[in-house]
Amino acid sequence: MSKALAAGLGILVILLAGLNVYQYFQLNESAGDLSALEETYPRSIDELKGPERDTFIGKNVTAEGFFVLLAGKYPALVSSLEDLLINSPIPDDRYLELSDVTARAREELTAEAGAMVHVTGTVLEMEGDVVLKFREHRVVRKPGSLTPWVLEKLETIPVEIPVELVHFKYAVLISGGWNAIKTQLRYWNDMKYMYSVLVSAYHYNPENIYVVYEDGVGEDTDMPVNYSATVSNVNTVFGALAARMTARDSLFVFTTNHGGGFNPKEAYGHRNGGIVDVNGDEPEAGYSEAAYGEDFNKDGDKLDTVKIDEVLCLYYEQELSDDDLANLLASITCHRMIIFMEQCFSGGFIHDLSASNRFILTACGEEESSWGMASLSYDEFSYYFTRAVNGQDWSADTNSDQNICMTEAFNYASNKDKQNEDPHYDDNGDSLGHMGPLPTGGDGTAGNNEFL
Repeated sequence: MSKALAAGLGILVILLAGLNVYQYFQLNESAGDLSALEETYPRSIDELKGPERDTFIGKNVTAEGFFVLLAGKYPALVSSLEDLLINSPIPDDRYLELSDVTARAREELTAEAGAMVHVTGTVLEMEGDVVLKFREHRVVRKPGSLTPWVLEKLETIPVEIPVELVHFKYAVLISGGWNAIKTQLRYWNDMKYMYSVLVSAYHYNPENIYVVYEDGVGEDTDMPVNYSATVSNVNTVFGALAARMTARDSLFVFTTNHGGGFNPKEAYGHRNGGIVDVNGDEPEAGYSEAAYGEDFNKDGDKLDTVKIDEVLCLYYEQELSDDDLANLLASITCHRMIIFMEQCFSGGFIHDLSASNRFILTACGEEESSWGMASLSYDEFSYYFTRAVNGQDWSADTNSDQNICMTEAFNYASNKDKQNEDPHYDDNGDSLGHMGPLPTGGDGTAGNNEFL
């Protein structure tokens, strides 16, 4: 071997050794670099938005979750598709909003809505929340049949203004949604379905129907919106009704969207959301802070037993308590009042709203969540109740008189409802709701002769 060749090989060996050393140090330095883990170690949403969230800001990661369009428009990943069906605001650590999604990727992902995907991008902090700046995605598992983000068109149930309008019937339809990203399109579907039935089938005068919805802007032109869903506007509406209505009039109140209360089972992280009962009127014994490890009344200890008032979520993160709604309704003079409530914990409103000549139907009990449908973009109990009173399934007419009374509508909707919720009903003013089939415990008897 020549000296020149030997020298060349020696230099090559040194270079290779140096390269190995360099790569060794580079790998060790990048051991904490999240970009090195993108394809092999997808991060969960609660990890990216959990206690260590600040360590991810500015890093490139791969996030795992189900792709959805929150509120029908905001691309995001969610930890569980059930979070879209439960009628409580989705917890912050269970969704991850995606920013800068390309038009092509958005189209592809929307077509695969509900699929489990891995999305790679940069973690950013925007307006105090963690978002993922989109770079690329990969579908891990195809979606099922869950489609709660669809805006339903009422092609078969058009609103037809009748020639003869009923002027002594009034209605209030309320859906808040909490905020822009945590609302659901099905709440609009619930309301406009009911609106169409009130006008077309029961001849309510549209001028007597108050629609209170989110930011005051409808999702389509199928139903007019009168007010945004704020506490002030709700007070205005019921104040106007108190001034207008007389003892010959009737009122129908329909609420849908999120609700707050207390769920001892902590279903999908949606345990609380109600407010501390300050006047002591709640019927339950109360909840032990020590037993649940939470400081419910925020007094700095976990030693108290606290009662919880249920709330109806409005918009701009406002809420209306059961006590406040009871006071608003008490100011109204009318012949009778039908109150339909779809939101989580709605059964807890019965105790506060019960009175003579009031017919109260709720989608669930006091300590329960309520749910949307998996196959259609409506809420389960609301959909079947509206279907019944619209005469779309005459099996609901159990006495065959060609009319659907409140008792029949409740029984039909309860029987059709397959979600994990227990609808409740009250019409005898004893502040106690009952589950179907009605009549039972006195409830349902009066409802046999009451119609929308």
